[in-house]
Amino acid sequence: MALEAAQRQNARRILRMRLRVGDLSGVVIEALQFALETVVEGTPAEGARIDIERVTPACICSACGCEYDLLSPSDAPLEGRACARPGARGSVPLQQEESAAGIPSMLSYSYECPKCGTVNSDLFRGKEMDLVSLEVD
Repeated sequence: MALEAAQRQNARRILRMRLRVGDLSGVVIEALQFALETVVEGTPAEGARIDIERVTPACICSACGCEYDLLSPSDAPLEGRACARPGARGSVPLQQEESAAGIPSMLSYSYECPKCGTVNSDLFRGKEMDLVSLEVD
């Protein structure tokens, strides 16, 4: 995708790639970094700086509309993050579960709304893997 975008811009080289990867995308960031560095050898992207931004999963409560971030298993034993809306009653509890590859499992998170306690929340951020920008020459 990056090489195609650079080609459309008549770029000779890709100097920098910026990606956003959600904690629940199933991607191991270190493995992605290594794979990209290997795959770009011999292409206009060889030697490009690769910046990968982790995206924290977030939900919106279907009952009260509260938007809240979920904690990554690596953030334990912190209590959680409070609801962004005024009047929230607590934080998001966390359970420890990861796959064998160290990827956070969707079961690692409690989806209980910190404002009203409803567990029927919708994930709206955290599963993406996007190419955000390219710096080309």
